[in-house]
Amino acid sequence: MKGDLYKSAIFGGVVIGLLSGIPLVNLGNCLCCMWVIAGGIFALYLYQRDSTVKLDAGDGFTVGALAGVVGALVATPLDLLFSVWTRNMMMKFLEMYGGEIKGYESYFTTHSFAATFMIRIVVFAIFSAIGGAIGTALFKPKTDGNS
Repeated sequence: MKGDLYKSAIFGGVVIGLLSGIPLVNLGNCLCCMWVIAGGIFALYLYQRDSTVKLDAGDGFTVGALAGVVGALVATPLDLLFSVWTRNMMMKFLEMYGGEIKGYESYFTTHSFAATFMIRIVVFAIFSAIGGAIGTALFKPKTDGNS
């Protein structure tokens, strides 16, 4: 019996999203998408933990890719939240000291976040799937039932 694919992908995706959406912590992704791959491995770990059969790399790719999509769904709103907060803080700072930044407002558009979201879905799914496949080599089932 295999574990719960969706539950594992959701938990792994939330880990990806939180680590990738929080400022400064998200810099870990500069190291070959470290948090995304780690989230894929974590999702596979959860999937394998509830499984009594040996999972193959295809199972790892599946749970990892789903976790990557969930991670993009979590990270993008977090990024938006922190970006708006940062923008507001900068504007208050500039008001206090009489400065201005031209063109800064254009960064905070719906289009840029939609593009970021679409790119994240693809990149997170690919790298998290790789993490899931790596996880199949790292984690063994409790008992080897049918294989």
